[in-house]
Amino acid sequence: MSWAGLPGVPGLGEDEADSVAGGPSGHCEDVLAAVAACTARAAAWVGHLADRQPDPAHGRVLHQFAEAVARVGSDLDPGDGYLGGVDWQTRSHLDGYVLLGARRCHQPVDLEVTEAVAVGAVAALALALPAAAMLDVADLPRVCALIDQALAAGRACRQQHHDARWQ
Repeated sequence: MSWAGLPGVPGLGEDEADSVAGGPSGHCEDVLAAVAACTARAAAWVGHLADRQPDPAHGRVLHQFAEAVARVGSDLDPGDGYLGGVDWQTRSHLDGYVLLGARRCHQPVDLEVTEAVAVGAVAALALALPAAAMLDVADLPRVCALIDQALAAGRACRQQHHDARWQ
């Protein structure tokens, strides 16, 4: 199977992706670097969402989540057959509960519906990365492509909402 043309995996052409799918070929480091770049993009986007929160407590929760997303991408280890390189503490910050924000806050997290869905998708996909690293490194580009699609949807939602105000 070829991963050529999937968004979110810059520099991984068809030949390289096929060689990763076929087994260890020295390109694992390229794939892991692409994953780290993808999760850094996701973390940066969530960081922007955190910065715009009117309630600083919600902002802190989103920033913790963003840091965990970035850590997953940088800590992946296909050789770790137990955790994929990602510790339990990091994993504990990667769930849909982030969408509820900080406890005891009266206002909900300031997210458009599509942004919330995108954050939930990023949470689920970030949790999928260690398993993909352990089971088949060739699956990582597909997970990254899905993360990038979630980011694109989340960004487009805010842009459409912003554009509608000006019309």
